[in-house]
Amino acid sequence: GRMRDYPIADNAAALAALARQYPFVDLDRVGIWGRSGGGFMAVTAMLTRPDLYKVGVAIAGNHDNNIYEQNSTEFNFGRYPGPYPSNADIAGQLRGKLLLVHGDMDEDVHVAHSLRLVRSLIDAGKRFDLLVLPGEGHSGYAPATERYLQRKIWEYFLVHLQGMAPCEGTQNTHSDTDS
Repeated sequence: GRMRDYPIADNAAALAALARQYPFVDLDRVGIWGRSGGGFMAVTAMLTRPDLYKVGVAIAGNHDNNIYEQNSTEFNFGRYPGPYPSNADIAGQLRGKLLLVHGDMDEDVHVAHSLRLVRSLIDAGKRFDLLVLPGEGHSGYAPATERYLQRKIWEYFLVHLQGMAPCEGTQNTHSDTDS
């Protein structure tokens, strides 16, 4: 009955335990990212635990399960004792740095999920970043897109958690046939 909330509580407890055991773990600089359901959870973690999660990247997240697959287990988050608010419903709770990423041809989680969240973030006056991947679906991105996205994720965390300058240039250094 708490499929949305217990993983976030478990992650927070694990991070606290790691910080007690290893002094280099800095709970003031915690980032989270995910794809699909993981993208949903990354945003949910940032909105429900903004004290812990400072930076997030959400790729193709199903942020509003009212428009997702009716037979999905994720659609039933919180049916007992009642439905959870969508990420769009609680967007005003955002305090950290958030990058939303979505392919405009997503055949599983329609881009409307991210756009509804974008609308709510705008309405709440929140700052965020958005990257739309033209011609990309839910997964299996073109090699150049995947490389660009990986670099963007790394850079987002380095800039917002480590205070480093953005990486220079955006050119790919590998051909599409490189692995």
